[in-house]
Amino acid sequence: MNISQLKITTYRNLAMAWQEHDLNCRVVHGLGDYPASVGRDLDLIVPADQLKETAQCSSGLLEKAGFRTRLVSLPWGIQLYGFLEHGDDYLGLEFDFISRMQWANISLVSELAADDGTYRVGDFVIDAWASFAKSILILVLTGQIRRLGQRLHELDDLLRCRSYLLIQLGDLFGNEMARELLDHLEAGNLEWLADNRSYFLKKIMTRGLVKRPIDSLLNVWRWSAIEIVSFFPPRLAPLLELSGSDHDIEKFVVELDDQLCQNGFFAGIRFQSDPPQGLAGWWWRHVHCRQEAFRLWIPCTGSEDGIPVGSKSTVVPALKGACGRVIDEFFRVSDFPASAGDVKQEVI
Repeated sequence: MNISQLKITTYRNLAMAWQEHDLNCRVVHGLGDYPASVGRDLDLIVPADQLKETAQCSSGLLEKAGFRTRLVSLPWGIQLYGFLEHGDDYLGLEFDFISRMQWANISLVSELAADDGTYRVGDFVIDAWASFAKSILILVLTGQIRRLGQRLHELDDLLRCRSYLLIQLGDLFGNEMARELLDHLEAGNLEWLADNRSYFLKKIMTRGLVKRPIDSLLNVWRWSAIEIVSFFPPRLAPLLELSGSDHDIEKFVVELDDQLCQNGFFAGIRFQSDPPQGLAGWWWRHVHCRQEAFRLWIPCTGSEDGIPVGSKSTVVPALKGACGRVIDEFFRVSDFPASAGDVKQEVI
């Protein structure tokens, strides 16, 4: 079984375990073209009272399958990471479990969708509204129109629950604007969406304050906590940052991404040309690189301490070897050290 097939099988086994344990776990984003293929990570929404249990159950199942796991508690939910050595290759998994979703002072998703707001894809249940909020609506509100254009194809499946989406949008914007917004999204009128963004923002924020003043105030506090943690995040899946002045390494980035990121463990690869020197360089290497995403800083200048610029066959094994200690350190701790074993027994 190759890595891609193993990942799909693991996803399927998790979905079956959630059903067996009566865990109401629904997909928000990342299922990809399942069952043919799946995305790099999987975003899931569960009831608040099942959040920790679902994450621990999933961790226990992965451990039973031979994965090293780590659970990370965050203000917006729980993240689960799994890592498995598979022959000469490896498989990394990332799951984000949430129970609610907000943007600024607005609660976009506060509970799971009703049955008419869901649909099935194989063994998984898709929460159409939560998926729409994350993949489409937040991009409209934040003005990421180019990215929105790349994701509009996801709207096709979500429109199976069009009536439910209109109800939820109507609660946020009013029925007239909800219909107008969804119509323009269906038509792909990105220019209109960009031109009217300020109108959407004014409407959704003022309507939220009027209809749910207490919830809006609480969301300001929650949003502040999220922003603070985002500035000083815990150590999450590594973002591999290749640093140096030799631009020849750039030609490897796409191929490295295919080999080191698509299997799921590394959040991405970023090339940083000409990193700062002196005091600024010290700050960049020892503070900035560790804050944003638990990066592995690898100078690629051909020096003795760095990884020499060479053929892909030289660079990839060198990076894998250098990342071994990062992986060991990452999975050495967990935010739920006492619980994973108990849940593992339940899964067995």
